[in-house]
Amino acid sequence: MKELIWTLNSLIVGWRTYFQYATGAYRAFHSLDDWLWRRILRWLKKKHRRVGSWELRKRFSAGTTAPLRGRWRDGKVLLRQFSDGGIKRYRNRGIRIPNGWNAAPGEWFLSGTTAEFWAGYRAMATMSPTRSA
Repeated sequence: MKELIWTLNSLIVGWRTYFQYATGAYRAFHSLDDWLWRRILRWLKKKHRRVGSWELRKRFSAGTTAPLRGRWRDGKVLLRQFSDGGIKRYRNRGIRIPNGWNAAPGEWFLSGTTAEFWAGYRAMATMSPTRSA
């Protein structure tokens, strides 16, 4: 169980770090936590066929208090959750986001675009596709 938890912890932290900026990540993280909890319980049931679910939860569950509820553990090794890290928003998000090639060094936010861009944008927004009845 310890080896499984160590392996899963590195995967969980990697996924959580990569997807923390995604839209709707909070809901997806909670559903992944629920899925992983049920999957580990199924794995434990197959491994310990003569032991009931209640006994497995009592033996491998981290606790019933709020910060540890719904977590698996083996000894002092605790399984991390996807929802631990939370989600983050991009700082200073604008129309043009610097990507390393289009920004000056140390520039985190590029100001809005030119007046020509906004004129074209407004012209495109007013156009409506013709609908055939």
